[in-house]
Amino acid sequence: MTNGTRNLQQKFNYYQNLDKEGKLTPEQAQNATLELKKMEEEVATRKNKLEQEYMDYRTRRQNDIKTKIESFIKDFNKGRGYTFVVSDDPGLFYYRDTTFNITKDVIRGLNEMYKEEKK
Repeated sequence: MTNGTRNLQQKFNYYQNLDKEGKLTPEQAQNATLELKKMEEEVATRKNKLEQEYMDYRTRRQNDIKTKIESFIKDFNKGRGYTFVVSDDPGLFYYRDTTFNITKDVIRGLNEMYKEEKK
């Protein structure tokens, strides 16, 4: 539960208790409803913003990984003459050759490239 959601729930409980105790006038109840609605909208807006930021980040990371793999495979394939290298991840298609399975070589090469980048 986020702070915004927690604050909204606490405020709701507060007003609900006041109402049960009969300490809430109709005008206060109306103001409480407006305040809770505004808080709810703020929480929803924040949630949507965070979800969009996460999706943007995830897309950037996926594109970065895809670009690195494509670049590596292009270098890897120099002099080897493979026609295609395929990924089983939807949307990722590099090269294809039905005769050879070079998965282990590609993974080994990508891991070595990653180790070099970390240095």
